[in-house]
Amino acid sequence: MAPQEALRKNKKLHHYVPRFYLRAWAERETLFCLQDGLIQPRNVKNVCAENYFYRLQQLSAEDVDSIRRVLIDHSIPALKP
Repeated sequence: MAPQEALRKNKKLHHYVPRFYLRAWAERETLFCLQDGLIQPRNVKNVCAENYFYRLQQLSAEDVDSIRRVLIDHSIPALKP
């Protein structure tokens, strides 16, 4: 396995807002965030990030029902199967 592939495979902290975008508001890689009623400094590495954010999740019965109601029931008959 190539080194780049190994890094991608083991990465667990995913940013849902890219860090380069957050840096526009940062000073020395630090942003100030309102959390629990307090303004606190946070490193851009830890803001707008979540472990395994892009990992696929199991769909709940409610998810399946919503998909069925919104997408399948309103699609043309040829697409329903």
